[in-house]
Amino acid sequence: RIIAVDIDDRKLAKAESVGATHTVNSKAVDPVAAIRELTGGFGADVVIEAVGRPETYKQAFYARDLAGTVVLGDGRPPPGTSRCWWICISRGVWIWGRS
Repeated sequence: RIIAVDIDDRKLAKAESVGATHTVNSKAVDPVAAIRELTGGFGADVVIEAVGRPETYKQAFYARDLAGTVVLGDGRPPPGTSRCWWICISRGVWIWGRS
């Protein structure tokens, strides 16, 4: 399964055209709940966060399976995400990003 999440329906259509099996418009629905539903309640094995906003960092963390991986496109948390980073570290999550 490849689940694409965006707020732009044009980008979601493009994602489907290049292989996404499911799309989620996060303006219309809660993306974490939608991903959990699509994965039978487990969450995604790998979540790639490419926006770099505090809310999308949190969504990436909660949308992943408990043993899943979060990949951060920027690699650095934006201002105001220290609590999210602490949650990630304290729950033993692998976080990948570029420096």
